[in-house]
Amino acid sequence: MSSLAAKRSEDEEICQDASKFMALYNDLADIRRSRIGLIYDADDATLLWNGNVIRGTQEITGFWNALPTTQHELSYMDAHLMDPSSASKNLVVQVMGTVSLGGISRAYNQVLILVSLAGNYKIKSDCMRLLNKIVVL
Repeated sequence: MSSLAAKRSEDEEICQDASKFMALYNDLADIRRSRIGLIYDADDATLLWNGNVIRGTQEITGFWNALPTTQHELSYMDAHLMDPSSASKNLVVQVMGTVSLGGISRAYNQVLILVSLAGNYKIKSDCMRLLNKIVVL
């Protein structure tokens, strides 16, 4: 297989892994919040949610449980290896979409750092920001 074909195959695998992970993430965030801490790195996870910094899986789970009901819908996603020269399969995943938060729909941007631990991805860093619509006068 040529190096270009190998790179393309690797990119497709990374995007599939990221897509599956984001489907799980949104399922946990929207439906099964009490279990969301399971996808964060137990040793050192940070959630930066619209300016609020939350550290640790218990605190992150508590934060999610305190939020109003959500419904995430992804519109765009980009995923790539954090360090292509490394043997680790740590990923940077960026998504954009809309989220209904307590019945109010907002656009959002999210960047996750996923670390590969024992063959599973865990969130090391999760930065989610609600976006404001620009009004041109």
